[in-house]
Amino acid sequence: MTGIVMVFALIGGMVYAAILAVGFLIILGVAVVTIGFTILSLIAWNRPVRAFGQVITPEEARRFIKQGLHGLWMFPFALALLECFTSLRVNWDYLWVYLFIGYAMGSLGVECIPTHDENGQPLIEILPPDYQPPRQEVLLPPAREPRPAPEPEPEPFRFASWDDEERAS
Repeated sequence: MTGIVMVFALIGGMVYAAILAVGFLIILGVAVVTIGFTILSLIAWNRPVRAFGQVITPEEARRFIKQGLHGLWMFPFALALLECFTSLRVNWDYLWVYLFIGYAMGSLGVECIPTHDENGQPLIEILPPDYQPPRQEVLLPPAREPRPAPEPEPEPFRFASWDDEERAS
């Protein structure tokens, strides 16, 4: 190998290692945040807790745990469906990893979805079942009275014309 090829191989290997390290740090960060928020949610299960200048209410804590538990079973279920209907092969020896990924996606992932706009108005509003949207009146021109169709004039009487004689051809 020449020297330039070795330099490119070394640089490529370093870039690949850096990408792997950054990915590992992101995954580790998500895991630490998920575990930390889960512990805070368990502490705030029955009474509000102030953490990092924010108040965590019992409703928020229960919702965080509940969404995580939904993700806990949904992610492996989605993997199983993908395995059944595609050529994807899942190594089920790592089921505990899939369960944790599902829990993190369910709890943190749903919490990251915006629910209010910049003015504080909810993006999605759940309406009561008997809600009727306000009626919008459409102003149409007044209806015209239907005019009766004019009767066609009868044709004037004409005598029929015919030849009674046969013509010789």
